[in-house]
Amino acid sequence: VNWDDDWEIIHGDTYVQDGTILTITGNYGFGEFANIFVVQGGSLIIDGGHLTKACDALWPGIDVWGHYNQSQQPKLNQGFIKVSNGGTIEFAEVAIETIQYQGGEHCFSTSGGIVKAQDAQFKDNIIDVYLYPYNNFDPVTEELLPNTSRFKNAQFLTSGLICNPESHMVLHDVHGIVISGCKFKNLSNASACPIQYNEGKGIYSFNSDFYVKDYCINTTITPCPETNRTEFHNLDYGIYALASRPIDYIEIDTCILENNRTGIYLSGLSEPVIISNSFHVRKVDTTSNPNDIYGGIYLDYCTGYQVEENQFYTYWGTDELEDRMSIGIAINNSGVEYNQIYNNYFSQLYIGILAQNKNRSSDGEDGLVLRCNDNLKNVYDFAVTTCWSNANDFGIRDDQGSNGNYAEAPASNIFSYSYNPNIGNDYCDYYNECALITYYHQYGPQTKRIIPLYFDEDFVLPNQSSYISGYDKSENCPSNLNPGTFIEMMNQQSSAEQSIDSVQSLLDLSLIHISEPTRPTT
Repeated sequence: VNWDDDWEIIHGDTYVQDGTILTITGNYGFGEFANIFVVQGGSLIIDGGHLTKACDALWPGIDVWGHYNQSQQPKLNQGFIKVSNGGTIEFAEVAIETIQYQGGEHCFSTSGGIVKAQDAQFKDNIIDVYLYPYNNFDPVTEELLPNTSRFKNAQFLTSGLICNPESHMVLHDVHGIVISGCKFKNLSNASACPIQYNEGKGIYSFNSDFYVKDYCINTTITPCPETNRTEFHNLDYGIYALASRPIDYIEIDTCILENNRTGIYLSGLSEPVIISNSFHVRKVDTTSNPNDIYGGIYLDYCTGYQVEENQFYTYWGTDELEDRMSIGIAINNSGVEYNQIYNNYFSQLYIGILAQNKNRSSDGEDGLVLRCNDNLKNVYDFAVTTCWSNANDFGIRDDQGSNGNYAEAPASNIFSYSYNPNIGNDYCDYYNECALITYYHQYGPQTKRIIPLYFDEDFVLPNQSSYISGYDKSENCPSNLNPGTFIEMMNQQSSAEQSIDSVQSLLDLSLIHISEPTRPTT
């Protein structure tokens, strides 16, 4: 069945039945109560078609039904939707969701529908895509398999014609979702929404594993000459992922996160991977909701993470320093295990790395280590803080680096040396109000900026490592990723300065409680 009208208004529900393929290439407006239901075994193909509202009210959107207890192989077990070639869904409550409602309630036995979007556009919806709980599996061996839903080069946009977007994509207990080269953007202006204004989340994940990455534009050339990166712009949270139990895998790789209130917020996750991303960090607006969490990355009760070769920066000039605050990475309560923030770049920030509360074992022999991070013109490079009175039980690992006679023994961070008596950042290299740390460094002149100069001697003890050679980035801080990527990113970084009053105000960063995503009500 083909729908190819120049313009047609749909007032009632549309069912794509089992064994039916509905292809939409035309332009259709849907009434306030006009749903599209893709039944198990039905397929909806939006091939350049345009689906929008028919009147002032939003339309409900598309429900793709599945069988929770059946595999996605073959796809005919499930409802299926593909949006491609510029296909657009706009002004819907939920553009696509993989559930059936019965009596107004979710019927979770109907999850499992398949969603594929390539070269598609989702615009001005409350939620663009909502994937409900489902585990795919091999129909013969019953081995768990990744969900076959995929998103490539899709646009998820809020233009300002709605003021209450929630999330562009919600992943609720689904696994193996791949998101590559997609754009998540809020292009609206708060002044156009005087009553209620949310910037929304790019990806909201609960107990899900997923992979956000770029893709190669021309796969016929090796190595790949150009990639299309996934981007997040002007959102409350670029990626917001919660876990109440162990999940398999989250990787966020080679993304651009620009001017989001928080780029990536992760809570309760083990072994997430955040590598090779670029963060243009927004200032902290202390007049906003006290439950907001700010920064490039915020790791809340996470452990086993790999955070490597990311860059964090702002563009502010010296005339804007007095009212700007920004944080590269905040780590809160990562626990007693060994963790590491390694080989990242921080420029023109209020704080490069903020470690809050308990990020070490009680004896200090294990815990968080900050290694091989390069800082330039930050107000504070590293800050270790706690909101608890017994500070000696909190902080980061006692030994930052080690006394070994090998290249990777020293901590090998580069410091800003940005002390400014006018703002009182006396301990700008290493601010620590928790347990004493020993900082192992290699020999080198002050011009190398490898030895902290501005710190409190009661809390930071510099110690020259037994490693007798000087500083060499490639020797002391070898990349665990593809060679050359991080150096290229650093060469593109511009320089500026910023300052602010006191690191103590960062203790006001509030935690949030884990909660499941909810469907909007209208």
